[in-house]
Amino acid sequence: MPKPSHLMSVSIAVLAAMALAGCMTTSPPVAGLRPSEPVARADDNASLYGLFLAGRAAMDLGHGQEAADYMARASNAEPDQTFLKESAFTAALVAGDVHRAASLAPQASDSTASMQRLGRLTQAVDRIATGEGRQAEALLTADPLGPPHRAASALLLPWAAAEAGDWKTALTLQDAKGDRLVAEVSLLNQALLFERNHRYADADATFKKLMTDGDGASLYTSAYGEYLERRGRKADADALYVAALKADATSRGVLAARARLAGGKAPLPAPTLTQGAAQALLAPAALFLSDKQQELGLAYLRLVLRLDPQRDEAWLLVGDSMATAGDVEAARAAYNHPQPGSPDYLGARARLIETYQSPADAPLVLQLAQDTVKAAPGDPDALTLLADALRTSERYQES
Repeated sequence: MPKPSHLMSVSIAVLAAMALAGCMTTSPPVAGLRPSEPVARADDNASLYGLFLAGRAAMDLGHGQEAADYMARASNAEPDQTFLKESAFTAALVAGDVHRAASLAPQASDSTASMQRLGRLTQAVDRIATGEGRQAEALLTADPLGPPHRAASALLLPWAAAEAGDWKTALTLQDAKGDRLVAEVSLLNQALLFERNHRYADADATFKKLMTDGDGASLYTSAYGEYLERRGRKADADALYVAALKADATSRGVLAARARLAGGKAPLPAPTLTQGAAQALLAPAALFLSDKQQELGLAYLRLVLRLDPQRDEAWLLVGDSMATAGDVEAARAAYNHPQPGSPDYLGARARLIETYQSPADAPLVLQLAQDTVKAAPGDPDALTLLADALRTSERYQES
């Protein structure tokens, strides 16, 4: 994905040339904006140049949905301008409007290959989300996606194929081409799809292979344990959780799974096709973020949430990305998604509280911490948040 600064410099140069050639009317540039100020509204008769600049200003200030609206209007005004369509596509995707982004996906021959690949991946995700597995499978296989989206394509294909009823493709293990992440997540995909296809012996064997050959991540442990619970093998599931906690006593996912099992609660249902696809796509999203490819990582997180809007791990990562970009309001909105009972709830609350740094925010921070303790009574992490909030409010004895 092009960097915003590069995209802006190229696009403004082209727009300026068009303006000088008399291809559009002129309008005052959007200037002097500060993060605390709203972006100036462009009226329906605004020039293409004005719409583009307003969209860029909104994007630079972290006003994602507003940026997407301006860019879409500019693209609709000049549908043959590839760079405008790319800008509108990028803005919509980063803002989380994946359905709109799919309709704007760059396809022109003069668009960059990487943008076209991301556009096709976005379209495939949108098709999976709307139950159009056959179209999604065609998008992923007609012309195999190259770097950096090859891994995502390989991990999404089985879920698209399953949605299309193509179980031969869905249950075929994808070629990882030496990529360890793809190899492990492909095994998880296969195990879950074997279960969905009622091939329980194959599912169990694949889970065991993953636990033996994989890195032992809590994601795989929780998924296998949940499968064992669904098959009525509660003792096996508990033994798996106990062993995992010996290796990592802080794993919230495994702790939550064991608490659910000990409390006699019903096992979690197997993931739906869209939930499975979202889980598969979360791995490359996290990898992009860890490699400091923030824009691409955020784009992938938006694709994950198009498939599974309740994926709390993704909301946490979106919040982190928005906070890093300086869009505090968007970060807070993301951190507010995980609800009590979610393994990610306390992590989200801690991050939410961290966004309030002003001394004037102390009463609100205290209220948030108190609400967190009510939602998770007795939890050491929740109590720590409350103790810190009391200290910030200079209530030292209570702290």
